[in-house]
Amino acid sequence: MGEAKMYEDELERTAKLMDVPIDEIRDDIPENAVNQVFENVTGDYTGSHNVYPIPEFLLESQQKYITKLEEDIQNLKNEIRALKERLEKKN
Repeated sequence: MGEAKMYEDELERTAKLMDVPIDEIRDDIPENAVNQVFENVTGDYTGSHNVYPIPEFLLESQQKYITKLEEDIQNLKNEIRALKERLEKKN
């Protein structure tokens, strides 16, 4: 049989109805999950609620890119500092 996802508000109501702690009925959501909630701005809360796990290789790739950008920023700061020093020596 298939599985149905229950979201936090549904879990809270179910736990209260069953008179059990919510942790007893909650499945763990992976740390690398993206939680998206779309609600209608008219106050009609029948929007969708989606949780998508992000593949580990994407997180690793993103972290490598962030590290490279941080290095680039530091190199640019060093270059700016060196150019300012050269400019001050000329004046």
